[in-house]
Amino acid sequence: MIGSPDIGGFPIELQSSTDCSKPASNRRPSFSGGVRVIGRKIRDSCKAVTFNLGKMKKSPQSGSQSIKNLRKVLDEIDVNKDGWKEKIIDFVYDEFSVQNEERNMCETRETTSKMFYFGNGSDSESGPSTPTQESCPSLLDIAPTQDRTIDDLTKDLKEERPLRDGDFLRLLNRGVIKSRELEEKVKEKERAVAIRREFVAPKLLNNLPYKGYNYDMVMNSCCENVIGFMPIPMGTAGPLKINCRNVFVPMATTEGALIASTNRGCSAIFKAGGVTSRVFDDKMTRAPVVQMRCLDDCLKLKSWISIEENFQKIKKEFDQTSRFANLLKIETTIDGSILFIKFFAKTGDAMGMNMVSKGCSSAMKYLKDQFPEMKVLSLSGNLCVDKKAAAINWIQGRGKSVAAECSFSDKLVSSIFRTTPRDLVEAANAKLNVGSSRAGTLGGQNCHAANIVAAIFLATGQDAAQVVSSSMCSTKIEVDDKDGDLKVSCTMPVMEVGTVGGGTILGPQRDCLKMLECEGPNETSPGANAARLAEVICGAVLAGEISLLASLTTDELVDSHMKLNRSRMNLYSSPSSLMVPNTQSKDQRNPPIPTSPNQIRQKRNSESMRPGCANIL
Repeated sequence: MIGSPDIGGFPIELQSSTDCSKPASNRRPSFSGGVRVIGRKIRDSCKAVTFNLGKMKKSPQSGSQSIKNLRKVLDEIDVNKDGWKEKIIDFVYDEFSVQNEERNMCETRETTSKMFYFGNGSDSESGPSTPTQESCPSLLDIAPTQDRTIDDLTKDLKEERPLRDGDFLRLLNRGVIKSRELEEKVKEKERAVAIRREFVAPKLLNNLPYKGYNYDMVMNSCCENVIGFMPIPMGTAGPLKINCRNVFVPMATTEGALIASTNRGCSAIFKAGGVTSRVFDDKMTRAPVVQMRCLDDCLKLKSWISIEENFQKIKKEFDQTSRFANLLKIETTIDGSILFIKFFAKTGDAMGMNMVSKGCSSAMKYLKDQFPEMKVLSLSGNLCVDKKAAAINWIQGRGKSVAAECSFSDKLVSSIFRTTPRDLVEAANAKLNVGSSRAGTLGGQNCHAANIVAAIFLATGQDAAQVVSSSMCSTKIEVDDKDGDLKVSCTMPVMEVGTVGGGTILGPQRDCLKMLECEGPNETSPGANAARLAEVICGAVLAGEISLLASLTTDELVDSHMKLNRSRMNLYSSPSSLMVPNTQSKDQRNPPIPTSPNQIRQKRNSESMRPGCANIL
């Protein structure tokens, strides 16, 4: 079967045993550009316009007459007018008595067999296969319609008349409406998502779910151009005994062994009596950058802001933008005639970026009134610093600055981690201090804090991009000289989290926050729930840190990952396609068998290493 022209945004393919013997020169259409190619495909190839006469219940003479009629229609087509494709499809419908215009595309494929196939341009000789609900959940209901002109559909759209899913898909294909407008035009959000899926990736998203989701919470809040939602495996580690309370920590991850390892750390913490975790600083920052006429003007503005009376005026403008906004201080940094104005504020239980940005916008308008010569270059001058690892945040802190600590007895370390406190300290010093310093890491004096932070962020609806800064962590391990206990602490000065706003409004994420006893705003003590979340994350990081360091010390890491983090499933139809091509000759691949004793190599005696499986569950 040969692919035919795209009619109405969907290709048509026809078959026949009739031979088109008329010379191609007499059949050349008067089309131009790409349309000329379409004309040739229809008229010059006997496979492009063919008719299965046996199935049509028509005589060969009728088939020949149909071909002549089609040629006549093609000669009369004016490609400069919008409806030329519709004229072709109308002719085909009339000629072959396709009466059911409301029939969906999948039913059309099944009932007409190979006589009349609305296909996808495939050159397969086997013909179309009927999609099933399991393999193609939305294609059964959504396919471009062909029974009406684009002008008619556009008119109905403007007059807000009901349209079918296929009508919307066709309007998308023709560029009449944009993908981002579907929710507004269709009115039903899940239906709009289904149509968009077929527009952007037809038949490719069978494993991406979209039904049964609360899109009212997503639209204009969390995501645009929605085509579904991504399921991520969710597990729990725990119970984690933190600040005298036990919680199971939700973690969304695709990395095998991560939760198992964190779970082992939680078990050790529980037996040790629990971990203490505290937020010791709380502030969100935003640093607009302005251009002054000269250095003296920068100094003048800097001095004006530093006066307490003027700061209170700015604070009034800032704080009035939200009942939870509380401007703490302003710092200024000069670079020539450029001035960075950095705002520090508390934001309650929200992570606070939007709140601080809104407050800064109001404050900058007030400063503009006081200094008309000031030009605001950007509301964010990157001195904040947001979603980037930066020394200034590592030193000053941003969001919640939190620390956690726990002590483990020598006996407990030996029974759970199968090592000694001294060995752990030695490994920690070499890895976390010397290794990280030699590598020049910024906030990287830890084993894998980002693993735990990312998993909890995804589970609780945090901004995933802020893992880059929120996972900056200093893990400290030492032995108490008095009793020989192992003391472990984690300090994380840039924990950017919140329990309201952003992804925390979604149902599954709210449930995970409920597990941690910090869902939503704290009415009596604003900011307490967000602080609780930061403390739990830091405590879970400590559990993951001590467990991984123990695995490295006892050389159990590889064995654990081979057991829990290595899938043996073959997900590809042709595994050989993933193999490296063999460039050796046949003789090189199959060397001759040795024929004399001198040619036979003796078997080498070697000991095979069999690592024991780590018991980290």
